[in-house]
Amino acid sequence: MARIMVFVLVAVLIASCGQSQFATPPILPTPTSLPLDQPVENLPGIFQPSLEYPWLPKETDSSLTRDIAMIESKQILILEMFPPQYVLVLKGTLPTICHQLRVVVSEPNSENRINVDVYSVTDPNTFCVLVVAPFEVNINLNGYMAGSYSVYVNDEAAGEIILPVQ
Repeated sequence: MARIMVFVLVAVLIASCGQSQFATPPILPTPTSLPLDQPVENLPGIFQPSLEYPWLPKETDSSLTRDIAMIESKQILILEMFPPQYVLVLKGTLPTICHQLRVVVSEPNSENRINVDVYSVTDPNTFCVLVVAPFEVNINLNGYMAGSYSVYVNDEAAGEIILPVQ
């Protein structure tokens, strides 16, 4: 009995300490990863890297290869409050479980167009199983000046938001 327990203990220790030759799948954002009841304290549409926004570009991305993120749906939700709060909900898939999602929200241009660039990054030197990875993210579209804005995701229209004068 004691030998079996020692064997199991050694097996568990080896399994927990060993390094896999496969890349660890990224932690994909969930719909609850964005606090929707708090205003963005930074510039509108520009998010600061944090654990709350794992989809933001990182300084280390320059060593990674840029790839696609397949967007299956995009929807702008209006939260019932005053002033109205807008959330862009994106659902889609990444090419593999080793790809990491990136989302860049630009400042509105002269035509009040907000461009949202959605893509993935991956390490070209990492072996990865070819299994698509689903994602869903909520992106806060608040904090802009009063006005009407067109929102585009990867150059495709996603909808309009209207921010009233406060």
